[in-house]
Amino acid sequence: MHYENTYRMEPKQKFPVERATTVIRELLESRLSDVHYDPDKCIALAKTLANDIREHIKELYVIFGSFCPPPRHI
Repeated sequence: MHYENTYRMEPKQKFPVERATTVIRELLESRLSDVHYDPDKCIALAKTLANDIREHIKELYVIFGSFCPPPRHI
């Protein structure tokens, strides 16, 4: 008896890199346009930006049509 592989080597749909880059760039430009460097505030700002980017990428996956979670390295 011979079994076929049950895993995929290629995704069903490719990740929309161009759209994600545009979304991230727009988010960073809108949030950082009038920010002046302050070490104490920038720590919190970096965490907030990371969370916002993560949420926008998750929304991008839903809009793109893939219901699987995004890769962990994003």
